[in-house]
Amino acid sequence: ARVEAERLEEEARVEAERAEHKKNLGDYADAVLAASSPALRNARKLATLHKSLSTWRIALIRSQRARLGDLAGTCDDLARAAENAASAAAGVEHRNAELGDAAEALRERIIVAEQRAEEFERA
Repeated sequence: ARVEAERLEEEARVEAERAEHKKNLGDYADAVLAASSPALRNARKLATLHKSLSTWRIALIRSQRARLGDLAGTCDDLARAAENAASAAAGVEHRNAELGDAAEALRERIIVAEQRAEEFERA
């Protein structure tokens, strides 16, 4: 009976040591979690901030691309308008040259007609 009591006492002591060890490990784990909790919160905040900034950058880049596309379209429209204006100006210049030549021809005909009129009056 004495051996049995000693064995039970030993088992109780071992069980108490295990319980104490388990309690100590639990306290240590709680302390580690408590200490790391601010770091985890900060890490979560940084991750959220990074995601928000990435989303904002993507939206900004898309907006800039759309604006550049509109700007490129406007530049193309202006280039077409400039080509049309240059073509119209060339046509006007050509017509102006033709009219200048016609005016010069009429001046020459007027001079010839005046000379003939003077000759006719003399005769």
